[in-house]
Amino acid sequence: MKRISLLLALCVAGTMTFAQSQRLVLFEEFTQASCPPCATTNPGLNAMLNAHPEQVVSIKYQTSWPGTDPMNAQNPTQVATRVTYYSVTGVPDGELDGGIGFSGQPAGMSYGDVSSRYAVTSPFTIDVDFHLSAAKDTIYCHGMIRCTQAVTGALVAHTVVIDRNVYYTTAPGSNGEKEFEGVMRQMLPSASGFTLPNSWAVGDSLELDYSWKLPSYLIQTVNGQPDSTNINQLACVIFVQNNTTKDVLQAGYMAPQIPTDCGVAAVANIPAVQCTPDITPDVTITNYGTDVLTSCDIEYSIDGATPAVYNWTGSLAYGSSATITLPMITLTSGAHTVTISTSNPNAGSDMNIHNDEKINNIAVYSTSVPAPIAEAFGATLFPPTGFVVENVDGDADKWIRSPYGHNGAGSAKIAFYSAPDGTIDNLYAPKFDFSNAIQGSVITFDVAHAQYSAAYNDRLKVKVSTNCGTSWTTVYDKQGSALATAPITTSQFNPSASQWRLETVSLDQFIGASELLIQFQGLSNYGNNCYVDNLNISDGNVSVPLMLFDKGISLYPNPASDLAYLGLNLDKASDVTVTIVNAIGAEVKVFNFAGVTNEVVKLDLAGLAKGSYIVKVQSGSSVANKHLNITE
Repeated sequence: MKRISLLLALCVAGTMTFAQSQRLVLFEEFTQASCPPCATTNPGLNAMLNAHPEQVVSIKYQTSWPGTDPMNAQNPTQVATRVTYYSVTGVPDGELDGGIGFSGQPAGMSYGDVSSRYAVTSPFTIDVDFHLSAAKDTIYCHGMIRCTQAVTGALVAHTVVIDRNVYYTTAPGSNGEKEFEGVMRQMLPSASGFTLPNSWAVGDSLELDYSWKLPSYLIQTVNGQPDSTNINQLACVIFVQNNTTKDVLQAGYMAPQIPTDCGVAAVANIPAVQCTPDITPDVTITNYGTDVLTSCDIEYSIDGATPAVYNWTGSLAYGSSATITLPMITLTSGAHTVTISTSNPNAGSDMNIHNDEKINNIAVYSTSVPAPIAEAFGATLFPPTGFVVENVDGDADKWIRSPYGHNGAGSAKIAFYSAPDGTIDNLYAPKFDFSNAIQGSVITFDVAHAQYSAAYNDRLKVKVSTNCGTSWTTVYDKQGSALATAPITTSQFNPSASQWRLETVSLDQFIGASELLIQFQGLSNYGNNCYVDNLNISDGNVSVPLMLFDKGISLYPNPASDLAYLGLNLDKASDVTVTIVNAIGAEVKVFNFAGVTNEVVKLDLAGLAKGSYIVKVQSGSSVANKHLNITE
């Protein structure tokens, strides 16, 4: 059924005035369940969009490429029409208000783009409502478009049925995504929309009514009766677009109508690291259901143990939130997961269980480890024992272990290549006691990075805290070309043995601190990957400071053939390990020398092929690298 009528509003002088209207921004994304960049882009993108529901609504078109996507298979023709309309050639792709506010890779879009577009008033208001038939097999969408500022153009109205949240127990495609938002299910009357009058005067209005018989993939039955599980997430978007400029002039939206739905919106006061055992989490619950929420159970557990229950009572209207401080929780030293969830809204069934849970990681540093520490990230366990990863933005990209190491089997990697612009992720080393540190205390590490282009300035910081994270001092800060160790690379950067740089950072200013936390912070500009390897932290009491160590080494002859010699001039007797690494990062020879001070040691190169090598010289936590060419 479709009913369309053009109504002329009567205006009585002195009793009715019109002005441009507040805009609801429309974001259209072209994405796919087998597109790897889509999987890395969408979590951060959706979080940003969901944080501003009063300003922006989104529609997602699941395309037919690059692989399997059952949501596209359920309506491929209408998706293809929109792909052609915007001349989309790759995914993910985003169009903010038809590309007027933003167009391109959605990871490059920020809230600032949404905010700027939201500030532009609209010549229309659009009121939307919908309901399901008694048999729950048909959806009825109604819209009222009113003109508040005279406008002309090749205008069209689109009425779109979306699935606000689509959940799969297993990923339907190859990129790992199991949750999808704003999925376009049907465009009414078609993907071309309904042609509006070319000229509108203030007070003109137009009413739209459409119905859509729900397809079988949205309807399930239990014991022969309709089951509303799949249709609870249906919603309706109506927008007006200029087909000449593609400018979206206004959007309207009615959210899914779910009676009872209490969810965990946010959890605070669970830091990534803490030096005391007690936490008192603040939990923000939101009423996502249309019924007033008067009660809800909040469950919280540590490391999967039997949860404790906090019985909340109050009164929350649809969309409203409340913050509850849970009773104090005492944790043991080490890493923990804190799981907080909601259940039993209004003493009944929660009709959307997918927004009920938040899991937070915390490391309690109740004791300090002694320096020095040497971590080469060679073990498959990541983060290594005592280290902590903090995924600040909750996106899919965070510090992970990579098999691409410098003179070893692994490294720590931050995937700037796929992390949306502005995301922040932290890697923490164990807590140290620097009470007995002396001059020459240092951090050393190998770094590798390539820019995607000169315009992309990914950033790496090293920060130190003497009060367990209350405040931080930045001791290392490089970005863009200053951080890069390799030429600009537009494919994913995986470093070779020669594309690393040794960094040395003094810790002398922190001598005497009873506790020391070190944080490696990655700040993405959506450029290319960054790697950290061979992390060494010294309080100056063990081994020789690296700066002196490096100056006290000579390698000759170079080039060499069967033999090479290392001249070592150290300020105290030290054990030295010399490792020769080939161009692909494999160790080919290892030499150990005990009690070295001022002497020359011989390196037997027999059996090594012609080529370039790295000679890694290590004493305690100090490491120096020399390049060696071998000729026949």
